[in-house]
Amino acid sequence: MGMKTEDEVRDIVDVDFVDVTEAVEREKAENANKKPMGFEVPEPKPEPAAPTNEPEPEQGAPAPDAASETPPTAGQDGLFGNKPGF
Repeated sequence: MGMKTEDEVRDIVDVDFVDVTEAVEREKAENANKKPMGFEVPEPKPEPAAPTNEPEPEQGAPAPDAASETPPTAGQDGLFGNKPGF
């Protein structure tokens, strides 16, 4: 598979062949068709929220309108007069 570093040569260890064909066949025979499977999965029913005695938080000041905000003047747009720098 190509060249290897010294560490790879020391770390790679050959292992003996183990035939797992019988174990796989036995597992398939034991577990095959034990659980019914299908594409229709029932959706979990949502649990109703428990009523709490906590007061609702107060609403803060309304956010300013987007039209009243001033655009930022500092930034990359001001560096080159809205032209690309290249």
